[in-house]
Amino acid sequence: GLVPGGGPPGASAPAVVRLTGHRAPVYSLEFSHDERLLFSGSGDGSVRLWSPELGCGLAALRGHLLPVWSLASCPQGWLLASASADRTARLWATDATSCVRMLAGHSSDVTG
Repeated sequence: GLVPGGGPPGASAPAVVRLTGHRAPVYSLEFSHDERLLFSGSGDGSVRLWSPELGCGLAALRGHLLPVWSLASCPQGWLLASASADRTARLWATDATSCVRMLAGHSSDVTG
């Protein structure tokens, strides 16, 4: 599977896993703090949750109207923040795949 950090020195290189699902370029990647999930933000306005271990998508978080530029996960692992060209930042509950808060009112893109 896909392994953040690549493993210990001298270990064989991790396998490359192609994860497909976005309909536009990916602008941001973020691992959960326990490294069990990978999050991606795309030009299609979606945020996707992936299982690197299983090599598949788990959920698509939709709500942004324009590209998602940046992502940040919380140390506890159940919240994810996304920043978008639609002038909003959103907080997502990763265990329920729902937006729990939208932060609007920015005068331009939110970039991180």
